[in-house]
Amino acid sequence: MIKLYSMISHTDFTKCKQDMKYKKYLFSLSWLHSILLERRKFKTLGFNKPYDFNDSDFLICHDLLIVLLDEYPKSTPFKALQYLIGEANYGGRVTDEWDQKLLGVYVETFFCEEVMQQNQFLLSDLPEYYVPRDGNLDSYKSYIAQLPHIDDPAAFGQHPNAEISSQIEEANSLLNTLSELR
Repeated sequence: MIKLYSMISHTDFTKCKQDMKYKKYLFSLSWLHSILLERRKFKTLGFNKPYDFNDSDFLICHDLLIVLLDEYPKSTPFKALQYLIGEANYGGRVTDEWDQKLLGVYVETFFCEEVMQQNQFLLSDLPEYYVPRDGNLDSYKSYIAQLPHIDDPAAFGQHPNAEISSQIEEANSLLNTLSELR
C-alpha cells in the first residue's frame, strides 16, 4: 500500500473537491488493489485463475474516483463507482464467474456509505485494518507503515490454513523444479 500512496503526489491528494470522501475511498481503493495482488500468493485458494493486476489499474480507478466524486458532490454514485471499478476496470481482467463474484463483494464492501459514516471502517476481521481518520498524505503513509509487515491471511478474507496450503504448493513446485534440473 505504501507503494500506491507513493505514486500519489501532494497535488493529486488535494485535487478532489470532495476531499474527505476522496481520502477515505482512496484508502478503500488502495486496500482493494492490495487484496487483489496479495490473494495471488494463496494460488487457487485466492482466485480460481491468476490475474495480472497492475499499477495502471489502480491509477485509472484513482482518476475515476476523483471525477465521480467531483461530478456528483451531493450524492456519491456508488453503483457507477462499483461498476467502473469492479466490472469495467479490475473486472475486465477477471474471467472466472466465482472470481467475478468475489471481486463484486469486495467492491460493494469497500465502496459504500458506511465507509464515510464510521470513524474507523473495518476492512477485514482483524481490528488493525481499517480506513483511518481524515488526515494529510503523510498521515496515511504513517498509518500504512505501522501495519503488520507480515500479513495474516485473515486480512485478505482467508482462513489461516490457506497460507499453509499455499506454502505447501510453493514448496512442491520448488522441489519439482529442482528434480528437473538433475
